[in-house]
Amino acid sequence: MVKKAVKIFLVNDKNEFLLYLRDNKPEIPYPDYWDLIGGEIEKGETSLEAIQREIKEEICIEAKSIALVGEVTVNKSLLNSCKSKVLLYKGSIYANPKDIKLTEGQKLELFRLDELKSIKIIPEFLDFILRNNVI
Repeated sequence: MVKKAVKIFLVNDKNEFLLYLRDNKPEIPYPDYWDLIGGEIEKGETSLEAIQREIKEEICIEAKSIALVGEVTVNKSLLNSCKSKVLLYKGSIYANPKDIKLTEGQKLELFRLDELKSIKIIPEFLDFILRNNVI
């Protein structure tokens, strides 16, 4: 079964990506990896509604200029199934990570494009960033 999910590249005015560090729990997919904000699309929800909800639930803010930029399949499940079809959005963010309330994960940080290659980030998302003009 393929689950549907949404994730968002949140980028500030300095072209830095806002990522969160996943919890370090061995029972979750990608423990202790840097990840994009997002999650599963709920029944009856559009992908845009899902990403707006996930942003509010996970970091308690609203992103601006949200647009669909692509799709990837993540084989190592983010959602406890075999594969996840993830719709990727991009949005603008103007808040400082220190001022954002994170409701899941360990912490938030901003990363420049050149820094992404040196951190543990979910490989499918890094590949998408490097192959496409996300900024």
